[in-house]
Amino acid sequence: MRVNGSLVAEVTDPWYIVGLLNAQVPDFVFRRIGKVKEGGFFEADKQFIAPLPIPNATEEDAADIASRARDLQTVHTTRRDKLEQLARRMETIRRRSKPETWLFPDLTSKRELEAEAPGTLDAEARREWAAKRYDDAVEAKYQAVGDRLDPTAALDASFVSGELSFSIDGVPVIDRIFENDANGPFILAQWKVLATTFSITEKTTGKKLCDALRKLAANDGSPVVTQIMALQEELSALDADIARQEHEMNAAVYALYGLTAEEIALVERG
Repeated sequence: MRVNGSLVAEVTDPWYIVGLLNAQVPDFVFRRIGKVKEGGFFEADKQFIAPLPIPNATEEDAADIASRARDLQTVHTTRRDKLEQLARRMETIRRRSKPETWLFPDLTSKRELEAEAPGTLDAEARREWAAKRYDDAVEAKYQAVGDRLDPTAALDASFVSGELSFSIDGVPVIDRIFENDANGPFILAQWKVLATTFSITEKTTGKKLCDALRKLAANDGSPVVTQIMALQEELSALDADIARQEHEMNAAVYALYGLTAEEIALVERG
């Protein structure tokens, strides 16, 4: 949710409220009573904020939530700063576009399609036949990515067990790109920056995102590449720390609300 400003009672630690409002339970309620605006955002007026459930926690429990909220803010700020350092270095390196067949490994190349063309066609007609099918297949790939894009979409990238993937709202839209340990982390660093800087509007197409994903710099072993790789390692550690802290925060908040396992599952499904 986006809120211009909220005041809390003087006797209440603001970080306790921050921790709760950024947790999943109030968000679950808010999305059911809030007014949806253009682009999928919610109108956070008083009439929608006031009904949100705020448990009367003990002083000890409130202090625990507040402390966790401060810690999460610190690590998120550190992550933001590292991403800014990465982006600054990315601006200095030359990039070239990889082919669509790199981004979509299951895509049949034009040369392969030409071999599949009807034998009754002459050479020029075979090339046209292959080009048309190739373009249609690429467009279908772009459309599948674009169907998941909206202004509220969360973008992310990962490199696990040698496989690169890019996701939208946690769903992989690009995967099965296998790279070695020299190139994979470097591409991941570039995709991580893209995930935080890529602007999505109602008119953003899947092609625009895919073109950005294909535009990459090569690992030439230069000092700036070495620095980018080091920053990516730090970001990976920060991401793991954030995931751990958010999991522990959610568990603490669920306990405050006294939710059952079934209710927790309902909240986490959204």
